[in-house]
Amino acid sequence: MNECIGIVQDRHISVFKAELYSKNTPLQLQMAKYDEDGLGEGPTLRPMRINWNNIHGRWNEQLLRLFIEHCGTCGYGGGEMNDADEEEIERIFFDRISRLNTIVNANRPQPSETARQAELRIARRQLNELARSRQNTRRGEVR
Repeated sequence: MNECIGIVQDRHISVFKAELYSKNTPLQLQMAKYDEDGLGEGPTLRPMRINWNNIHGRWNEQLLRLFIEHCGTCGYGGGEMNDADEEEIERIFFDRISRLNTIVNANRPQPSETARQAELRIARRQLNELARSRQNTRRGEVR
């Protein structure tokens, strides 16, 4: 799924910040129209662009169908997908979007922040998270 989105790690989702945090972009308008009436150009698997404004809307449901087809062609389920496989892929798909949405929301600029202030806040938070995780690196030490 990361490959379809165009990221390697979850934190790389912020590469698309112009697309994620802007309002009324042509893509967002296209997503809204598709969610509303199912008309217009729908989503593509590559590049996979997720509708963050309506996680369970028509746009993301169509992305799910495309992703299920992709998984089947890549050999998931031995090449023959059954209902249980499709349900498992659906669960994985929406869990993944939910985790990425958490990162998107955490990195969203606050209403009173400039872009630079948001970058500094995010960098400070990441340094704090690294400092906290380093406290647990003594597991391999012998006393």
